Amino acid sequence: VPMKHDAYYLDAGNASARWVRLPDAPWKGRYDYDMEIVGDAIVLVGGEASLFGAGGPYFNDVWRLESPMCDAGSA
Repeated sequence: VPMKHDAYYLDAGNASARWVRLPDAPWKGRYDYDMEIVGDAIVLVGGEASLFGAGGPYFNDVWRLESPMCDAGSA
């Protein structure tokens, strides 16, 4: 099963809304990563290239996806 490289967002303050899929993200699919909202962007850090954390190889990259849909200020 190939790992996906997708990203979703949820409007701030509306936990009952449906998640909206962003267009395909430019990063490779990964497991055990960290993703945060920083200002008006989604930031993805590191992770494993193996499915279900089977022991690497590991990524040491950082991606920033600017999106007008991210609104950390109103959360």
